[in-house]
Amino acid sequence: MNERKAGPTASVGPAAVASAVPPHLVTYAYLGFAIVAWGSNWPLLKLAVADAPPITFTAIRLLSSAAVIAILLAVWRQPLLPRRGERLLLGLSGFLQIGAILGLNMLGLQFLPPGRAAILTFTMPLWTIPFGIWLLREHPGRLKLAGGGIGLLGLVLFFNPALVDWHDRDQLLGNGINLLSGACWALGAVIYRRRRWQTAFWTQTFWQILMSGLPLVPAVALFEVGRPIHWTGILVFAWAFTAFLGTGIGYWCWARVLTALPATTAGQFTMLVPVIAFCYSAGFFGEQVTLQVLASVALIFAGVILTLRAQRR
Repeated sequence: MNERKAGPTASVGPAAVASAVPPHLVTYAYLGFAIVAWGSNWPLLKLAVADAPPITFTAIRLLSSAAVIAILLAVWRQPLLPRRGERLLLGLSGFLQIGAILGLNMLGLQFLPPGRAAILTFTMPLWTIPFGIWLLREHPGRLKLAGGGIGLLGLVLFFNPALVDWHDRDQLLGNGINLLSGACWALGAVIYRRRRWQTAFWTQTFWQILMSGLPLVPAVALFEVGRPIHWTGILVFAWAFTAFLGTGIGYWCWARVLTALPATTAGQFTMLVPVIAFCYSAGFFGEQVTLQVLASVALIFAGVILTLRAQRR
């Protein structure tokens, strides 16, 4: 698919542009910020589920983030609504990449520790390969496939899935929920890259977050009405961080990354998120660092390096 270069106010999103224009260093800065912010989310979310119902917390997180971005857009005199013809797909992509995975993550964290929940969600790069072939006609080369395979091997080693108790229904439910979140994220990222967006990035981010939070409101009314929220200091901090840094700015950076890198490549880098989450957990919750963990981190970094080399070719 051939694409022309975007105008000065347009957002570029096609896969062809990513292969024709080498990504700038700023792209990796955006990606780095998103990875660190998302890695920091996990221990906070695990703490949050002790004080708030999971879907309720997610809805509050998303709608408050959307409200702040709406205020900023009004100050900057930027439109709240995307351009006509882009609203439906942007909303669908946003819900899959934000609302669905965040809601599913919070549900899964009721049954799993944050490390295992993160590894299952971050099977996302594996899901982007079939979705990319199906929807974008992408043909990942051998080097990129090798990088993805090595990184995935590192993640499997990182949280050994053989340790799952297959007779524990709660564990099986948590594993299934978080695997589904990874598939939703991948599908949303691939849908986003299907076209060239004319809507400005902050408007895109506002719309995607809003369309992620609104569908959760009836879910709260159906499943969690009457369940109390305990506004402890920890919950307030978790809400503030995850709503504004981990959601608003984090997903704005992610949208910028997807305009320059294929979803398979960007997804490979997100494999670093559970590593960061584990480092936080080791520092604050005393999780043990073993030779298995160190070996898995080395494999993940090797996969990222191979993917980066494949992107530069």
